[in-house]
Amino acid sequence: IESFVAQITGGTAANGGSIYALTAIDLTGASVSGGKSTSNGGNIYSNQAVTIGENTVISGGTADNNGGNIYLTGMTAHLNMTAGTVTEGTAGNTGGNINALNSANVKIEGGQITNGTAASHGGNLYVTNQLKDNKIVTTRRLVITGATISGGSAGTEQILGEDGTVIQESKIGNGGNIWVRAGQVSISGATITEGSATGNGGNIYANQAQLFDDDPETTANEGGSLT
Repeated sequence: IESFVAQITGGTAANGGSIYALTAIDLTGASVSGGKSTSNGGNIYSNQAVTIGENTVISGGTADNNGGNIYLTGMTAHLNMTAGTVTEGTAGNTGGNINALNSANVKIEGGQITNGTAASHGGNLYVTNQLKDNKIVTTRRLVITGATISGGSAGTEQILGEDGTVIQESKIGNGGNIWVRAGQVSISGATITEGSATGNGGNIYANQAQLFDDDPETTANEGGSLT
């Protein structure tokens, strides 16, 4: 499915509040906003390829579980992002903006991923490969080149009401901007900044992953950048 400057606003579903895709979709030039999922993928749920390009804006999605804006799952799922913006997604668990689960490939060559919020891990981006008995079953790649990933928040702080009752429980979250487990990770020419986590890795939390950053132009804010 190819987008010709489509605008999709709102929508509520168990998975994929705005779009539930079982075929490849090209969202170049499209605007997708305000979707709500009671499970995964506030704006978009896909087990196939998703392309984000020039003038794409995906924003304001909310998922009770994972992937506030985008949820990808399975061996055939891929994200190819060359430009555009993914922003202000909120997840009740992991991946405030983007959640890629079970060996989905993620390639981000440009654009901006900003201001995602996850109650658990991966404020902007949560990527995990399939594990069995704590061993990597499949090896897929997270590749980030020339993009800006910023302002992600992982975990929650305790909030008390005026009478001292707990309105929101505190929750440890790792990887304010990026949480990644297993597989290969390549970061070059990117700006990853202003992430915050109640746990570890204000910008990047990497677990059982081969992490490469061999480009001196990649920048991260001081303190709590990588665990």
